[in-house]
Amino acid sequence: MPSQARNSYSLAAQQRDVLYGLASSIPPFFATADETEQSCLKASVACGVGCWEGYIENVLREFVLKTKTGITKRPWQLISQFEYVVQRLTDDLNTPSWDKVRELVHTITGIDPTPAWSCTPLFANTQSAKDFFDGLMKVRHSFAHGFNVPHGIPHLVTQGKLDGGYVATCHSLIDNLVFRTDALLDHELIHRHNCSNGW
Repeated sequence: MPSQARNSYSLAAQQRDVLYGLASSIPPFFATADETEQSCLKASVACGVGCWEGYIENVLREFVLKTKTGITKRPWQLISQFEYVVQRLTDDLNTPSWDKVRELVHTITGIDPTPAWSCTPLFANTQSAKDFFDGLMKVRHSFAHGFNVPHGIPHLVTQGKLDGGYVATCHSLIDNLVFRTDALLDHELIHRHNCSNGW
């Protein structure tokens, strides 16, 4: 069973998919077809990254809440303080880069999610997935701050310009990371925190 955070992610990702669909439905004879397509692709990427950030913030809070339900003795005050710390840490996540999210998940749960983020067959190994994700964050950062898509980004057909295949790979990678993170935390809830039903 997926977490509530994953269900919310799936709903939010529909907006990302609508924007992606708009990019491919622009007739090529429009005077501003290329510019409009680029705007839709950029919006789709920004929405996808935002969905990832929202998922991470929500799933970590949900994880902590689930671990609290099994405690029946006295450490309520300590747990309340930990919940406050988790709230602050997740609120401070403003760029959901691979390394920041990995560190945040590890800090809050004690789990290093890197082995679970292999994302095969989409990528050969975790490092290639990380390299692609780091490039994605550079792309998102550039246009979020008013700059052009940077050159030197792996997997772009034309350097400095987004394309449908690249954006589809971005969305597939993020979907995969959400699925794998959710499964990892569910496993930890069941086997390490005695939450028999997981999420």
